[in-house]
Amino acid sequence: MNRYLQDINVTRKDRDPLSTIKVIKEELKKRKVKTRIVKILRTKHFYSVRLELYNIPGVGVNGKGINLRYAIASAYSEFMERFLSGFLLKASYFNKDRDNFSFDDELICDSYIFWSEFNTIVDGYLFPNIKEREYLWNAIKEDEKFRKKAPFYDLISGQKIYLPITLINYVTHTNGLCAGNSAEEALVQGICEVLERYCYRTIITKKLSVPIIDVGQSLDEKLGWLKNWGYTYELRDFSLGIFPVVGLVIYDKKGNYQINVGADPIFEIAVQRCITELFQGLSKRQLKYKFKPLNSCYEEYEEFYGSSFVNSNWMKCYVSNNGMVAPTFFLNTYSILKDKLPFVNKKTNSECLQYLIGVCQKEKYNIYVKEYTKDHFKVYRVYIPGLSEVDLLNDNDFARRILFEKLKEVYFNPWSIKKTVNEYRECAMDIRCMILQKPSNCFNADNYRLSHYFDLDFKNLFIISAYLSGEESILQRYYEGISTKNIKKEIDKLMKYLKPPRCPNCNECFLNRKCKYIEWKKVMEKIYY
Repeated sequence: MNRYLQDINVTRKDRDPLSTIKVIKEELKKRKVKTRIVKILRTKHFYSVRLELYNIPGVGVNGKGINLRYAIASAYSEFMERFLSGFLLKASYFNKDRDNFSFDDELICDSYIFWSEFNTIVDGYLFPNIKEREYLWNAIKEDEKFRKKAPFYDLISGQKIYLPITLINYVTHTNGLCAGNSAEEALVQGICEVLERYCYRTIITKKLSVPIIDVGQSLDEKLGWLKNWGYTYELRDFSLGIFPVVGLVIYDKKGNYQINVGADPIFEIAVQRCITELFQGLSKRQLKYKFKPLNSCYEEYEEFYGSSFVNSNWMKCYVSNNGMVAPTFFLNTYSILKDKLPFVNKKTNSECLQYLIGVCQKEKYNIYVKEYTKDHFKVYRVYIPGLSEVDLLNDNDFARRILFEKLKEVYFNPWSIKKTVNEYRECAMDIRCMILQKPSNCFNADNYRLSHYFDLDFKNLFIISAYLSGEESILQRYYEGISTKNIKKEIDKLMKYLKPPRCPNCNECFLNRKCKYIEWKKVMEKIYY
């Protein structure tokens, strides 16, 4: 199997892995950015590599491949993709620097001009589920970062067009970010990623049942090692009848399942991507903890929480692949021949790119590309309106995001609190915050594990907020039967243990010796030079 998949993969790389690694290392050295490999995992035919910034532990990317060289090259490529696009380092330390970094080609518009220029794409694609436009309009009017626009290249018309980059990032996250040895190699990966996520999202949120693919004896034999490990598997048609996307469903002996999705014009490479994604960052032993029971409570959750659960569950699939599918997914036992699916046998990235453009053009989708390339290694964002959006925010979701913006300052310095109790209470009771979002993720602090404070959930932040605001009645409600004096004593002890930050007051902050703010700022500045 290893040789089989390697032979396919080599024809689609425009530079050998060692050359790729060398080129990227030279570019990083030029910017004085140091990295280190902190973990290498080998699982049967596949490798997974963790690459991080040398001076900021925890900030990095994962790479995967069919041998160690490809996995390391994959990690460095992913690193450049996130680094040059500004997505590697989240905009943390909000009380020190508030989104002060912009690319030279980004422009900030007057709010009325911005709205008149982009209302069609904002209403039609980015935020179609927001009914109360006032939320959106107020955010755009009050915060200039939402009014940024940047140049994109239209792959179909060949024209340059400006698009609202911050709002695009807001709902697409890293979906469509891509890097490669050539423009064609990078763009094929970027478009495939968008198609992969779109098909997965559609199947999850619409509760579709899709057929099993009859792969034939040859490929079945090459995947036989999964059966030797005690797993059974199915390849399912995730194409929606249009796009070259496949889903790999693996079952353990108890009937629990796991799904991974891959996209590529060549069927075997799409399958390979399912498998490498399956093992990314996981050992064989760790893999068993990713399986989910077939008899999930999907329908009960949906009935109780409605669309909030559907969106939250999909985002769990997107972020960590820990979401679930509806029971209807498994109802279809009909099989379809591989030859009936929209895969082709193209030899080069240039041919594959033209094929993908043709598929999107036929379905009347535009493909816009934003370039982040600095030197020799190509980095882009692919945006396909109607396909790229992963976070389908409704009114409540968007209101929550704006609420997070207001809470950031307090989160990084709880002593600056005035009246935030109700805001934290709202988060503590929210389905999305309870089952999906951690505060450290919402406020972009999850890579900076400096104290136990960043492990708190919204309920505990609500209690601290009540304590610092002097809301004794709330504390009494949560600590029934305990005197206010003793409650405050216990929370005082807890605060000393948690060591919350006091940003931007470095001299008073418990974390000033551990804080990576200076290193963070140095790296951020090197992205934009």
